[in-house]
Amino acid sequence: MTFRGVCTLIALIIVVASQMAHAQTNNNFTNEGTCNGCANIMNMAPPRLPFSPDIGDQLIAKLTDSKKLTLQTVGNATDQEIGAQYGAYLQQHGYQVNRVAIGMLVPVPDHKITVGKQSDGYVVIIAPSAQ
Repeated sequence: MTFRGVCTLIALIIVVASQMAHAQTNNNFTNEGTCNGCANIMNMAPPRLPFSPDIGDQLIAKLTDSKKLTLQTVGNATDQEIGAQYGAYLQQHGYQVNRVAIGMLVPVPDHKITVGKQSDGYVVIIAPSAQ
């Protein structure tokens, strides 16, 4: 078997293994690389928080004292879109939302949604890809 054939076989095994693991664990997988040296990288991450009206309702249930909030959305463009959907949902329910888009936050959020109380309302952090 040629070197190219071995690389193709290894790439096929990795793709099949990642599909099987994805089916078993319900995690997100990406398989990047080329057969140029057979360098394949597999990134595994927990599922991203989707937009859901049910989650929006749970969030609203925690925002009892004020209709004013600062919404900090953390992450890449996909995460920002999910955060924008939560912001729009809160606005539809009468909240005054001041949205701040943040690419990276330090320390890194350890929850996908965090609610904090301030004197003039709430700070809600939505980090859909937080682990």
